Amino acid sequence: MIYTNGQLIGFALLATLGTWLVTALGATPVLFTRKMSQKYLDASLGMAAGVMIAASFWSLLAPAIAMSEHMGTMKWVPALVGFLMGALTLWGIDKILPHVHPGLAVSEGPKTSWQRSTLLVLAITLHNIPEGLAVGVAFGAAAHMAQAEQAMQIKAAIALAIGIGLQNFPGGPAVALPLRREGWRVDWKKLYRIYKEESFTICKRGGASLPSAPEPLMVPPAGANQRRSLDFVSDSLSCGRRFRLRNVIIRHCRPNQWRKMAHLRREGLAAVVQTSRRECA
Repeated sequence: MIYTNGQLIGFALLATLGTWLVTALGATPVLFTRKMSQKYLDASLGMAAGVMIAASFWSLLAPAIAMSEHMGTMKWVPALVGFLMGALTLWGIDKILPHVHPGLAVSEGPKTSWQRSTLLVLAITLHNIPEGLAVGVAFGAAAHMAQAEQAMQIKAAIALAIGIGLQNFPGGPAVALPLRREGWRVDWKKLYRIYKEESFTICKRGGASLPSAPEPLMVPPAGANQRRSLDFVSDSLSCGRRFRLRNVIIRHCRPNQWRKMAHLRREGLAAVVQTSRRECA
């Protein structure tokens, strides 16, 4: 079976999302602890480096050299040129873009007033750019191969994505811990309050149809710190599950933030809401 360019792009997208998911899974323990063994991090990062070096050669450099067999003794030149171009590009971005690496107190690149947490995120971005390029190139190379060679290249690309995922797992806490020390945290109380107040759920209603009788107009928020959920879309799926999409309007206690909407009458806002619900339904 010969895969089309669209299918290969889809494979590359799924593989890249998979590596991102592994990074998120690796950073999950940071949500529940502030400290992690430095020996564990060092060993994990060392293993990640070995996995990435092996995956880079066997899934990228070796196939690139094999595709240049027709050049004879100079078959290694295209792979070398591409390797050097990639290294120089990343080196240039490292010098141009201000960032700070985890574990270092001094930022790199041009001087900037950005916060340390922002510089850490930029360093993470620099780290992820070559990974996405590697996965995309590995799958894209299969588009110019015959059926048998294409199958082998796709297997190599999948192996590369798995290798990147393995090296991303220990990289998750290595990157998330410095962000945690910089003050980034999950507000569990706020998440629980939103979950309890808004009740974003999908309930099984047996495929009941929408009520035919007109519903009363929504009353806009009147008091300070009042929260209302306006139902814009409500429908039933073919499997019998009802779903409801809600848009939450929060009024802040600061009067000057609400004066911007003072020109809207209560009746006018309610009419807009009712019209939107009718159009979306």
